[in-house]
Amino acid sequence: MGKFQVGEDLVIDPDHRLVQQNGVEIKLPELSYRLLLILVENAPNIVSHDKLVEAVWQERVVSDENLKKRISRLRHALSDEAESPSYIVAERGMGYRCIAPVILLADPEINELVPQLTAESVTSSRRIFNTTTLISLLVIAVIGLVVTIINHKSTPQPSAKSSDFTAKDYVNKAGNYYFRFKPNDNDTAIMLYKKAIDHDPNFGPAYGGLANAYAQGYYQFGKEESWLQLSIDFSIRAIEIEPEQPWGYKSLGLAFHLSGRYDESLVAYSKASDLAPEWAGPVANSALVYLERGQLVLAYQYVMKSVKMDYKDPIPYSFLGFCYRELRMTEHANKAIDKSLALKPDYLLAQNYFAEFLLFIEKFEKAQTILTKTIEQAPKNQFNHWINAQLHIQTGDLILAKTSFEQIAQMGGRYRLPAKVNLAALNKDTQQLVELYQLLDSKIKNGNQWAELIYSKGLIMLAQHNIPAAISTFEQAIKAGMNHSYRFKNHPLMANIAENPEFKKLRPLLESKNKEQRQEVIRLEHLVKDVL
Repeated sequence: MGKFQVGEDLVIDPDHRLVQQNGVEIKLPELSYRLLLILVENAPNIVSHDKLVEAVWQERVVSDENLKKRISRLRHALSDEAESPSYIVAERGMGYRCIAPVILLADPEINELVPQLTAESVTSSRRIFNTTTLISLLVIAVIGLVVTIINHKSTPQPSAKSSDFTAKDYVNKAGNYYFRFKPNDNDTAIMLYKKAIDHDPNFGPAYGGLANAYAQGYYQFGKEESWLQLSIDFSIRAIEIEPEQPWGYKSLGLAFHLSGRYDESLVAYSKASDLAPEWAGPVANSALVYLERGQLVLAYQYVMKSVKMDYKDPIPYSFLGFCYRELRMTEHANKAIDKSLALKPDYLLAQNYFAEFLLFIEKFEKAQTILTKTIEQAPKNQFNHWINAQLHIQTGDLILAKTSFEQIAQMGGRYRLPAKVNLAALNKDTQQLVELYQLLDSKIKNGNQWAELIYSKGLIMLAQHNIPAAISTFEQAIKAGMNHSYRFKNHPLMANIAENPEFKKLRPLLESKNKEQRQEVIRLEHLVKDVL
């Protein structure tokens, strides 16, 4: 049996019953050793209480209290704190799991240094990548979900061996961590993808997976904008290595989407779908782009297609819930999000969508309960704080709204600039509003199509008492895809123009647009089998 490397400093040799931490042997009692080994062998999956008791105490009958005490002793021996664990976490009501990355090593690999988890340590060329460049690549020529799905559903990919472990093995392991959608697990995925690249610098799926992990760090976990650029860089590298494989195009589509480059994103997703027609990932992600553009019928068609392609994947159901919510089909939205959470109860994005859905239907207390829980689980998830800020705006608690906007502004990520705009507008910071307007204008002129940026420009104009220009800008935001009607209610800046005749036309404009699309979706639903 091989040796296990656990995290960066722990090595377990089952053949010799040896545990070392930073090269120093740890003398563990037999029961603690058995407990550690079964957790490591099953990482990153949860091991139930019953399975742990059976493996550790074998035929003896013991209580859950015995297990808790043994976990505590093991943590103490490993200098692992329950409040901020590096190795072992308790999953309430289910069991325990090892959260450190676990790699099965042959002897020559034991002393290899693990790459540091910093974006700065990655050497990659920075390049400008526009639509023309993309089309050129497409002629000559996902997210860890890329690797997980394709490796299991498509032709087996070549792997590069180093001793008994391969680049493909590292990528598969990284995909398991990436798909948990949690900050620490995403960092672990990045480390493992880098390990795969160390083993084989020409293994395309590793670059595609790494690109997805950097994009997720930016989108969900408040990382700096440099992470988004890294996602683009690694996607391009994946395409250069394997232009006829889909992973690079899929990850590039995600990076472009988060950059607001929607047209280029859809081109990349389309190429990924052409190369892997049975893969639901690019189809579902295309639906999300159409959702943000306010093209709800197209979004519905794409997301329904992705659900049929992989009905066990929780992601399309959460996007479907988002789509139904925008169409004001609240019962359908609730069912779709419930389905997503039934498939993956700890799916953070689905929980966030559910909280925003509750905000939309004005069930504020229930929304707050969910957000309190998700922020506790992932305190650096920027989207959590964004919805929380909107909730406080809607309930009139401007102090808490400012606090949430301040937390977002201190992170990186997609919502940083809109959060700064809201904070400056609420604080009536005239100078900062001018600077932020210039930033917004620059991003929009450089091709960022995200409607939130246009809406933010409208807020600045409103704060500057330029009411006609603000209302005109809000109308542009709606036409660009802004579809959250609640965003035009209860904001303190909106109160000053609530009775303005031109402002009053905005909500009917939204409702008319959504009504037409809702009628078309209802017609389409009669043509398909119920997926919920």
